[in-house]
Amino acid sequence: MQKIMIKGSEIVTGMVVRLSRSETKDLVIDHELPGVTPEMIDAWWALMGDTERYKLWHPRDHVWAELEVEEEEGETVLVHHVIEKIGGLPSELRLRLESPDAVSIPAEYGHVVAGSSLDRNGVPYAWAQHQYEEMPGGTRMRSTFRIPAKAPGFFVAGLRKHNIEEMQQFCRFLPQLLQEVQGDAGRPEGSAAGERTPGSGDAMGGEDGSGATLWALTAASCAHVVEEYFWPGGFLAAAKEVAPDVFAHSSIPIVVGVNAAMIIGCALGALRRKHSPVLGLAMASLLLQNAIIHSAGSLRLKRYMPGLATGLVLYVPLSVRAFAEFRRSPRYRRATAAGAAVLGTVLHSTPFVAFAIRGALGKGSERSRPGQRGWV
Repeated sequence: MQKIMIKGSEIVTGMVVRLSRSETKDLVIDHELPGVTPEMIDAWWALMGDTERYKLWHPRDHVWAELEVEEEEGETVLVHHVIEKIGGLPSELRLRLESPDAVSIPAEYGHVVAGSSLDRNGVPYAWAQHQYEEMPGGTRMRSTFRIPAKAPGFFVAGLRKHNIEEMQQFCRFLPQLLQEVQGDAGRPEGSAAGERTPGSGDAMGGEDGSGATLWALTAASCAHVVEEYFWPGGFLAAAKEVAPDVFAHSSIPIVVGVNAAMIIGCALGALRRKHSPVLGLAMASLLLQNAIIHSAGSLRLKRYMPGLATGLVLYVPLSVRAFAEFRRSPRYRRATAAGAAVLGTVLHSTPFVAFAIRGALGKGSERSRPGQRGWV
């Protein structure tokens, strides 16, 4: 289907170019990019050649990228072959890096990069220029797209939306990417070592890569178990008051297993955060829901329910922080966050399902053996 849509896009683009008869119009978009320096953006143009990096720039609309290095009349020419979506429609583009002087778009700012879109014969039919300069706390940028005059309104609106979204992504991923690629020795001038910038750090939990938030959640889960069962204790008795039909079928082995699995899950999420953020986020979701259930249980009992204090004081802020840190990270994907939240719900529901199954089996056993008791 994507290939068909790309082919259709090529046909439409060809028709628009022919109808425009070499006439063009300019789409100009201004941006303010906090936490990003012009030198960071200069470095980006040399880093975005492959699909993984290209998708950082727009996780939803950028599909694929490959850099081709050509020689023309003794000069090296860089051509990016990309598939990206404009207005939701995929297009396969050949984007050639041009000398800013070769593109007749006036430049007011000190940093300028320019390029052209090539047709199948290598002839430019559209041009783009990004110019930018330093401003207090970040970078001011102006993007200009010189496109065929007959380009339809929906395409122009889609291009504007796409450009705004991808430039704002710089604030999320570019500072960290440059730290990973260059290290402190390659940090752009004016960015002090240890300075926190938007998007810095690993996927969750601190710029030093320590996963501090996820390790804090692991420690919080241990403190929660202490509050529930040791000091002040009494969680299981309170839970049987709140939901007698569910917790009547709980047992010490199941309770020990559930809490051990919770602590181990939190620790594994912290250990594996650089490979995948899913487990860590799922455990954050689980603990947040646990805090909500403790709050609901306390309201129903009209008194304190063991586990409430650590739930509200530790689980809620740390879980929210874990998702917020992931939202700011360059690895952020909405689907990942949503999937982890759902997984947390499934994991949190598992022991309650186990209690219910145990109860159903116990009742079935009693019905099949009239006169016998205690077979739960």
